[in-house]
Amino acid sequence: MILRWPLPDEYRKITSTHGPTGNDGQPHTGIDISCPIGMPVYAAHAGTVRYEWTQKGGNCMRLTAPTGEYTRYCHLSSYTADDYEQVTAGDEIARSGNSGAYTTGSHLHFELRLSDGTALDPLKYLRSTMSKLSLHFQMVTDWAGEVTSKYWNYRDTGGWVKVIDPPVPDAFPNTHVLGRAFQHPDNNTWEAQCVASGHAGGERYYEYLRPYYEARRGMVTAWEAVNEPNLSTLQAAYNYADFLNSWNAKMHSAGFKTCGGSIAVGNPQLAVFNDPLGNTVVAAIALALSQCDYWSCHAYWDGRYNPNDNWWAHRYREIYKALAAMGYRVPPLIISECGCDHAGGKYDGWRARGITWEQYFSDLRAFDKELQKDAYVEAATIFTSGANEDWINFLIDLYQAEGIGAYRIGELPAKTLEQTIGEIGQKNILPLNPEAALEKYGAAMGLLPASGEFDISYGGVNYRCQAYRKPTERSIQYWLYCKDGDWGNVKHFTRPN
Repeated sequence: MILRWPLPDEYRKITSTHGPTGNDGQPHTGIDISCPIGMPVYAAHAGTVRYEWTQKGGNCMRLTAPTGEYTRYCHLSSYTADDYEQVTAGDEIARSGNSGAYTTGSHLHFELRLSDGTALDPLKYLRSTMSKLSLHFQMVTDWAGEVTSKYWNYRDTGGWVKVIDPPVPDAFPNTHVLGRAFQHPDNNTWEAQCVASGHAGGERYYEYLRPYYEARRGMVTAWEAVNEPNLSTLQAAYNYADFLNSWNAKMHSAGFKTCGGSIAVGNPQLAVFNDPLGNTVVAAIALALSQCDYWSCHAYWDGRYNPNDNWWAHRYREIYKALAAMGYRVPPLIISECGCDHAGGKYDGWRARGITWEQYFSDLRAFDKELQKDAYVEAATIFTSGANEDWINFLIDLYQAEGIGAYRIGELPAKTLEQTIGEIGQKNILPLNPEAALEKYGAAMGLLPASGEFDISYGGVNYRCQAYRKPTERSIQYWLYCKDGDWGNVKHFTRPN
């Protein structure tokens, strides 16, 4: 049973969870949600209203679903739905209050029970209406260690994570795992060749990765196909549809669930979908995706989030409309990468854009609020947690990931001193570019950057320069330089510190 959040969106702080012993020595049969007196209380599902009163709960309401399960709402100040009234999910039924003997302040006590009265944990059934934000792990080396305690929110609410090279998720028995294979030594070129080969390429892609899939059987809910396929031309789109059809058929025959698409932000160009031959391209893609268990695309925004951004952040809506218009089944959507970016660069994430975590968290919540409008969106995995140095400017660290998880149950944890130092200090760290010629040269010599890059002009020639140091030598400065554009001819000299 999927439940709607029973209060306005801004009231998500849970002061008591299901299960712990209460003031009367009895287990807590629901959850307590903090809110002022007089806030609207919404029906969590469709059903029949019945008024109740108890000494403990004061003014209560029972809402019984056609299947027999029911929810209870306690400590109410007033009723706005009539006794025996039939209501639908989201209808206002009451106002919050502080009635009853067992309350220490205004809040809503909310229960979910089976027809026989057995109390269930409502949080496990509120997942889809509380938040669709999930996590994208670039690396998961600590999955079974420190991460276990940090991501209990995802374990307990059945959320999604996306992982590359996923290990056994023993710590997350209820978490859905979206897996991506990133295995081939020449991955991008090889994947592109597979896609360009159409049906035969899909079979080759599956056969190469089959041992990888088999070794992780039971660890992954669904597997993504190639990342960000080329859909820039009509022929490329046809090739991808053929590729996806054959790969998906092979995966299903082996008992694996699939996720097709992984479409890059801002793609495909709408001109590709306006095929003069009666939309045959989009029909082919729609048919191929209809055979998958899920489909995916990416959603980023440039700087601060704008809910009206229909090119980057909400391009998925245009794609969904085009797919649905073909008349085939459109599977649930997983936005498998999302967040702040500029133009797909490794150094363009939120940490490099002058955006604080508080601002970014606010943007993510606003994005999530928009996602709630689209029932076909299953989850949106925020890129990225566990990032290596190449993607450090996109990093969602343990504290921030915990905040995203806590949003599912309504309360952002307080920052520690170390977290505060780390956030402020991040702004003063030298930006690294491992692909830069000077940094490659310095790394080969075992040097560390001591300054940012800077340009000079000497004798009418422009040079790129940077200071370096050796950890074991405190008395010597290393100066690396090369002519601007002549990146393969880096030189250096030393001088006393």
